[in-house]
Amino acid sequence: MNVPVGVRAVFRGSGAAVLVLAMACAAGCSGGQETESGPTGTGAGGRTSASSAVPIDIDTIRVDVEATRAVSDAELWSPAQWFLDGRRGQDDEFAEIERRTAACMRAEGWAYVPETAVFDDLTDTIGELRAYRAASGYGAFVSASSAVKAAAAKGEGTAAPGAVGADGVTRRGLTSRQRTAYTVALWGSPKGPDPDEPDLPDASAKGCHAQAARQVLTGLPRFDREVVEYLMANHPRRNPQVRRAWVEWSACMKAAGQPFADNSALNTRIEELKTQVRTDPSRRAAARAQEMEIARADVRCYVDHVHRTSYAASLALLSRLAQRFPGYAEAVRAVVEG
Repeated sequence: MNVPVGVRAVFRGSGAAVLVLAMACAAGCSGGQETESGPTGTGAGGRTSASSAVPIDIDTIRVDVEATRAVSDAELWSPAQWFLDGRRGQDDEFAEIERRTAACMRAEGWAYVPETAVFDDLTDTIGELRAYRAASGYGAFVSASSAVKAAAAKGEGTAAPGAVGADGVTRRGLTSRQRTAYTVALWGSPKGPDPDEPDLPDASAKGCHAQAARQVLTGLPRFDREVVEYLMANHPRRNPQVRRAWVEWSACMKAAGQPFADNSALNTRIEELKTQVRTDPSRRAAARAQEMEIARADVRCYVDHVHRTSYAASLALLSRLAQRFPGYAEAVRAVVEG
């Protein structure tokens, strides 16, 4: 079977309490999962964090924000994540890895049909975020099968990530020896995919899938430890203006009948609803309804009170990053200038 390439998000995600890079969501589940701490890294100049040599710039950034500026559905909700992902969406990345895997398999003498993956929780833009919240809330009660069926109805594909798809069809009719050879060509081992394979396979990794993944992912900023450390240590949530914006979010949520002091409290409530349903499945409809009420208020309050400030602070932070990491100056400019 084909499988997607591991966890990608650092500043983005869609679940209500997803751990990203083994770190908990610390801010803005309205705009996906945003984390505030990370692995060790280095930097030069500026104030540094207490635990490492990473310079802290975010708390000195000041931005002018027009409170009445209309927020376009096409606007990125997280410029930093878009930069980390090489300015390419998760679906495009998956498709490119599959295309290269198929080309490699053809060179090895095997027919391989690229698999189509359905990512129903893509939230690169504000429009996608709004759409996901409106349709699925935080995804707490959306099964993979229902997501696949919904996407198939829209003509977006029928194979979920990790499911046996076109690859399984290709192997029909092969002898046992041929199937083993096919698996080795694809995964580099007769045992199939290695569950412990890193997101970015190393140069010694064998198999067409690992080679394709390495070709597509090598050079992406999200695999640069120092860059990731810098961005996570300088998370927009730590900016004084952004913190005030989240206070406004809380007031907005309270006015909407959802009195959450912060996203941590919101996440806790979503987890409580999931626990209730696991304990008593008959409560699913009520829990789902409450989740959707929270999600609708959440995304509206986020867009109205947080996004403009967080977006401006993120762009300013990327400009600081380009000064500290000149090798990424062009990539940053492409994000900032849109």
